[in-house]
Amino acid sequence: PREATAGDVAPLRRWNVPEPAGEVAHHKDSVRVVAVAPDAKTALTGDTAGVAQLWSLPDLKAAAALTGGNAPLSTASFRRDNLQAAVGDANGMVRLYGTVDGAAAGLLGAHEGAVTGVSFHPNNVQLATSGTDGTLRLWQLPIVPPQQLAKHTAAINAVAVTSDGLLSISGGNDQFVPVPAHATGQPRT
Repeated sequence: PREATAGDVAPLRRWNVPEPAGEVAHHKDSVRVVAVAPDAKTALTGDTAGVAQLWSLPDLKAAAALTGGNAPLSTASFRRDNLQAAVGDANGMVRLYGTVDGAAAGLLGAHEGAVTGVSFHPNNVQLATSGTDGTLRLWQLPIVPPQQLAKHTAAINAVAVTSDGLLSISGGNDQFVPVPAHATGQPRT
């Protein structure tokens, strides 16, 4: 099994159990975000200073610096085709980046508080986001205004899109777990 880990004082480590961990360069601030592309060839790390970095996992080298943010990063996800990544921050912004060259691909003013989750739809043209403002939103890519799928009464802590792309599931501090259908925005019955 392969895993990636990072922490306040530790660098990004790639684990290929049972072999010893491989290690990449340190961030200057605490690492709070780690995501691995579906093909397991690229990782993304993000820190509390808003610095995001793409890494090549086969050789453990920096692949591209992701620029444009300065708020603490809170979540990240890769598109299923490995060509784009989404990074959410504490100021409610979601930045989209190309994973080949790290080029900025879009900016979403997604939430009125911190972004707590980002998850790409399997079709690669929709992105679900959740935030501490209690909203779960579905964005059409290229960027158009989102469809609001659910409203929590407290912060949402996580979001995921089912592998068939029909549903989003979110959970939050209000202990509510809605499962709205993407086609209608209504709870699944």
